[in-house]
Amino acid sequence: MSMVLAITGGAVVAVGFIARKSWLALHRMAGITPGTLRYVEQESLPYLPPSNLGNAQQDNPSALSYLHYLPDSLIAQLHRIDAKATICFEGIVAQQSTLTHPTRPISEDEFVAHKMTHERLPQMLIDYEQVMRFGRRDTPFTQNANSTPEQQATFLLAEFLDQLEARLDMLRETTQRQHLQALKGMARYAKGRK
Repeated sequence: MSMVLAITGGAVVAVGFIARKSWLALHRMAGITPGTLRYVEQESLPYLPPSNLGNAQQDNPSALSYLHYLPDSLIAQLHRIDAKATICFEGIVAQQSTLTHPTRPISEDEFVAHKMTHERLPQMLIDYEQVMRFGRRDTPFTQNANSTPEQQATFLLAEFLDQLEARLDMLRETTQRQHLQALKGMARYAKGRK
């Protein structure tokens, strides 16, 4: 009886070991690390200089020709997004420039916000400019998505900017909470070492 239990126990351990090794090998083949939300290496993130919108506007006014077509409310919102993105991503930029090995992986929220800010937003602004350039410019800004293509483009861009601004606010709050927790931990550690 004990021999049957020993063989059964050994088989269970062997199957578990092989299953775990196979699972890890499958993840290695796919290029992901189990247990982390790291979709992109820190080093491969593009450098984000502070205040992209303001610098580009000062350096080369024709580089941001889409601003000509935007309503004032969306320009103000773009400036707010620019300021929030600078605050949210300055930690990533500082970590990239000072550390060869990052202390923490980039989170999924940071990755999505970075992608929306640096890839999707410029593309949407270019598409918006194209729609406005080929359409009439005398249509007022309304929130009705069933009107002219120009009004639809303005509505869609405003909706995207609202989503992006909300995501950056959420990311800023999450980062603030993480840093506060780290500060509390260090304070507890220092208190315990008296």
